[in-house]
Amino acid sequence: MSITGTGVWDTVTWPWPQVKFLEYYTLGFALIDSNLWLYEMYCNTSNVWIATAVQDLGVYTNIDQIDVAESGNFYLLTVFGRPGGTITIDSYIRNPGTGTPLITQLPAAYIPKSITVCNYNGQFIIGGVLHGDSSKFGDAGLNTVMWSQIGRVEFRIDNDVTKTAGYMNMPWGEYKNGIVYKIKKLGNRVIVYGDGGVGFLNPISSPVSGYGFERAASAGVRSGWHIDGNDTVHVFIDTNYDLWSVSEDYKFEKLGYREFMKGLITVADTKVSYEPNSKRFYISNGVEGYVLTQQGLYSTNQFVTSIGNYRGQTLCGFFLTGNDSKYRLVSDTTDFKIRGMKTIEMMEVGCDSDGDVSVAVDYRYNKNDAFTRSGWKVTNARGGAAIIQTAPEFRLCLESDTYAGMNVDYINASVKVVDKRMIRGLYTKDEG
Repeated sequence: MSITGTGVWDTVTWPWPQVKFLEYYTLGFALIDSNLWLYEMYCNTSNVWIATAVQDLGVYTNIDQIDVAESGNFYLLTVFGRPGGTITIDSYIRNPGTGTPLITQLPAAYIPKSITVCNYNGQFIIGGVLHGDSSKFGDAGLNTVMWSQIGRVEFRIDNDVTKTAGYMNMPWGEYKNGIVYKIKKLGNRVIVYGDGGVGFLNPISSPVSGYGFERAASAGVRSGWHIDGNDTVHVFIDTNYDLWSVSEDYKFEKLGYREFMKGLITVADTKVSYEPNSKRFYISNGVEGYVLTQQGLYSTNQFVTSIGNYRGQTLCGFFLTGNDSKYRLVSDTTDFKIRGMKTIEMMEVGCDSDGDVSVAVDYRYNKNDAFTRSGWKVTNARGGAAIIQTAPEFRLCLESDTYAGMNVDYINASVKVVDKRMIRGLYTKDEG
């Protein structure tokens, strides 16, 4: 497909361009020279995308994240950055219809600026508030979530008309210095993600309409880019670099993968993007990338900035393509059900591959240590290679020159127990 519209897009500066698929709008965010522009997009019958420039959002290096929430043909857009260490927020509203201007700066008299925004069953909720010291919004701040009047985008709490509007400060951040980076609907609740924690907003109707808060047993997040999902599932990276999932029944599952997530976040800006049809989360920093499926995590040479389905039918997104096309597989941690020292002497691989296949092991001596990888050994014609490595814990590793035609059936490891002090009675040597 091709894209036509105003200006020539920069297609190589991570993490732009991006696309957001809303119910009514499809929004594009792309660089023209050094500025980030908002586009409204649609795809015609000839599979050509038409992109209409709507708003210059400013110099891209001043922008850390964007968020948007819509209701029909109206939406709120927030642009958050920290140029020179000073927090700045620009917020916009889309005027319904085709009359100019299509988009204007936020009417700050009744909608405060915020880092993040979502639509919860027709009621707008915002988080990370920067309201310019207006008494109309109480003592709301960057650690606050606010909900609008029901049926109207009105957040003032000093108005008798707006009795259903309200706000709540999150229980993290000393002297209200905490930050709310993302609020996102999940099932019948709203999840709040901040630098000091994560929790649920629970709707209540008595004695007045509003929300209660329930804190979750999880660390906070470093960025709103580190969360994505839909109404049925979220995935996020916490401040300890662990990957988590949250299901529709509000169960938090710590997936781990800390060494991979830390390798992403400490190198460059990391973006999580969800594709609901395939139920895949794409996680990348523009240098390396991973895909999380229901089966586990794998690496990819496609570094996705954003992805989704146009009108629920056409898979679309933006990505960079890396030069590394190797196939790699790393098993979960195993101690072969023996905690003492043992030696892996041989690995055998049953697979089909169009290229050479090599094996290695990751090993560590303390469960709190990082893994060290042994040298790679090319397998022989029978699929075997000698790996002499002694340790308590291992991960089995496989690599091929190309992922094309690769199909792995099994990996076996020949193990010799060299430390039997912890063995009591009979034992069975397992194979990986």
